[in-house]
Amino acid sequence: MTRVNSDSCAGVGASQAAGIRSAPGGEVEKRWSVPTAIEAYFDDAGEQAVRELWSLLDRSGTQSLGSVPGADYQPHVSFAVFNDGEVDAIASAVRAPAESLVGLPISLTAIGFFMTEEAPAFLAVIPSLRLVSAHRELVDAVRPVVRGFWPYYDVDALFPHCTLAMGVASRERTMDVLSGISLPIVTAVKAVRLVDVLTGRSVARLAGT
Repeated sequence: MTRVNSDSCAGVGASQAAGIRSAPGGEVEKRWSVPTAIEAYFDDAGEQAVRELWSLLDRSGTQSLGSVPGADYQPHVSFAVFNDGEVDAIASAVRAPAESLVGLPISLTAIGFFMTEEAPAFLAVIPSLRLVSAHRELVDAVRPVVRGFWPYYDVDALFPHCTLAMGVASRERTMDVLSGISLPIVTAVKAVRLVDVLTGRSVARLAGT
């Protein structure tokens, strides 16, 4: 039984937090003490386009999501984030809605910022009817098998986006750096993964390649 969990080791790095312990009945249980996301990855052209924007930010002195030390983030849109759940149960519960996301058209249309402590810059995604419907199906499927579901990703609360950078110190400078880019970036979902939010590393493949 593989399990993702963020209750027990707040503030501990991923390399320390991931561990093997004995579960009741002698079964081995693997735990992650960081939040976990269901993320949709882009096709090759969309991934390359976002990586070019990451590189543009890095060259300007703003650390992009793609250059976070010790991490392996991929260009993506997150459809759910939660604190605790068994990987096998999650994979089984979301198999059908995750498969329905593969091939979903994604249009990245505008630069935006969330006014939160994390201060991310992002590309906004058009919330098409198909995207909203697929998100609702996925949330309805995963909620019963996880704990600590993040309200930002709930039905009727999701603001779909692709993160460009975190901890942006100057929104004005970021806008200047990105002012010459060509939008929209039109792509499609290639794969759906269960991902360690702290490191961006894949925990499990849910659909696609």
